[in-house]
Order: sequence, then structure tokens, then C-alpha cells
Amino acid sequence: MKKLSFLLLSLMAVTLFTACTESDDPVSKQTVNSTINCRMIDVSDGSVVFSQNTGKIDVNFTDRTIQFTCNYKDLNGQTQSLTTPVMNLVLQKGSVYYMETGSQAIGRVGRIDLSSGMMLYRMSNPDDGTVLMMTTNLLYAYTTTTMTNPENGNNGSHDQSAYLFALDSRGETCIMRISNFMSNLNGAIDAPEVQYEGLTVTPNGFGYKITAPSVESNYQGFYTLTDVDFNITEQGEVINGSFNCNGLNYTVTGSLFPAE
Repeated sequence: MKKLSFLLLSLMAVTLFTACTESDDPVSKQTVNSTINCRMIDVSDGSVVFSQNTGKIDVNFTDRTIQFTCNYKDLNGQTQSLTTPVMNLVLQKGSVYYMETGSQAIGRVGRIDLSSGMMLYRMSNPDDGTVLMMTTNLLYAYTTTTMTNPENGNNGSHDQSAYLFALDSRGETCIMRISNFMSNLNGAIDAPEVQYEGLTVTPNGFGYKITAPSVESNYQGFYTLTDVDFNITEQGEVINGSFNCNGLNYTVTGSLFPAE
């Protein structure tokens, strides 16, 4: 995989497929408890109720199926419980699989990346006009980062960085981790992983907006970011963002999963 240190990020996002295995059949079945971020969306006005819970995910590698159980809050703030049907895992590309409830593409209700544990699930209810979106912590491994020197226009881009957003339990702030961070245009990786805390999160009907006027890194004095502005759209599947660091302007584009 192109982003080796991105695997370190996935440990924070979810420990899926390296966690507890069933002792009677450790090869074919695995179960893990994972943080699940939920947005209940009112389609009519775009209003959102955010909730975060621990979900149980069961994967059967022999049958190529997946099922999970998780609580969420409805539009009235009441806690509800969801148990999905047993869904088929249908290969998309590489380690990424569709989750399907039927034999055709119309039954696709989500995707999962088995190498990172990144999962997205969608449940629509046309009777009450709501959509429930569930994801593990957002890990964007399929990104392009462009860096530009505003003084002379020199620029460069690469696909080595991954971006993880670990939301707090209220969906108000998050930790951001960047793997394979580059703070210059020479193509050299300065740090395998840089962490930032306390970014502001605003859930919305399309995904999330994540911002910070200035945020310090865990390297204390190095890699400070300013004007951080990320727009997560298409119900979490697409990321577009920008920030400044060390005199360079950064833009980030990409997705949770590879292109179909």
C-alpha cells in the first residue's frame, strides 16, 4: 500500500480485523467493537442529530458477509437500536468491498476497506424522510495533497498523506492526524505522523465541516497549521480542504474509498 504509516492511523480509527477473534473459528470469523459516528438527517430541511456509540461488527470471511449492531439518536434525540441484516461483501477494488443487501447494485448500502477498517453505512427511510449515516472515524487514505509557495507560485503534489478525523462523543471537536507529512516542496517526508487536537466540527446534512484558525502539532513548535478548513461532503465520502504551514498553502482532495 502506498501509505505505509497510514496503517498507524487506522489503529486509532478502528482496530477492525486485528481485534478479538472467535476462538472456535479464528480464521473465518472476526468480531470487534468500534466507535461509530451517526448522523440522522431530516431530508426536508437538512437538519442533523449527531450521536456516537460503540457498535459491534461481525465479519464472516468464509461466507463473505458482514453485520453490525449500533445505537443512534433519532431526530427527537431518542436513542434507537439498529441491527443490520446480514449483508454480502462484494469486491470493489483491492481491499474495498461493497456491503449489499441484494444481488444487484441497487442493494448497495455501504462500503468497507478491510485494510483499514474504514466503514460507511447508509439507511434511508422514505416514510419519514430521514437518512441515517454511520461511519467509523473518518480516514481518508485516497487523497492528493498540493503545496504551493504563494511568493513565487512554485508547487508540488503527492498522494502519500492520509488524513484521519477522530470525532469527540458530541461531534463538536476532533483530533486530526496526518500521515507522511511534508512541510516543504522537496518531496521529503518530515514526519510519519503529525497530530492536532481541538479542531471544531460542525455536522451537517452533507457530512461535516472541520475548521481551526490555528492549531499546534504534537511536535511542539513545529508544523503549526493556520486557516484550517475542511469540507467533508457526499455523506462523508469526499474531502476537500486547505490549510497553511511553514509559508506554504496546502489543498487536499480525495475520498474515503477508491474510485469505482
